[in-house]
Amino acid sequence: MCSSDLGACIAVDTADRLGFTNIIASSPWEVFRITKCNVCSIHQVWANAIRGSYGIKWYGGNTTRCDVLDIDNVQFSGSQSPATATSPTGILIDGNVATCDIRHFGMVNGRHGILVENLSNVSPPAFITGYDVQVDYPYSDGIKAYASYSVSPTIRVR
Repeated sequence: MCSSDLGACIAVDTADRLGFTNIIASSPWEVFRITKCNVCSIHQVWANAIRGSYGIKWYGGNTTRCDVLDIDNVQFSGSQSPATATSPTGILIDGNVATCDIRHFGMVNGRHGILVENLSNVSPPAFITGYDVQVDYPYSDGIKAYASYSVSPTIRVR
């Protein structure tokens, strides 16, 4: 069980082949912050009443990208009901990342369920696949992908 007052419960910077399984977070600020990580798996995670900006933030650096993120059976909820403009985003996928596979993901009372951006302006997220994605009571769009890319990401939701 993890909880934090500020920052992420789990922060990863520059790593290779990581896996996180069976994690419960009660009222965390944020759950995962993953940068410059090649191949990461997040399975069986439940986080209730997230108070910060996101549940998972996945992004590459200006010179090092993240290649694969596998998310399976992850459930998040924001701390405010109804959601507001300051509620957390479930999964934030930012620039210089390659492939994200999302299966069995739920977000309740968040700003967005999934938000795709390219704030680094290096390389936009390339492939995002989702299966059994549920976003309940979002403040804004359930799934939002900004179109300010030189190359549009491929997003498939089955």
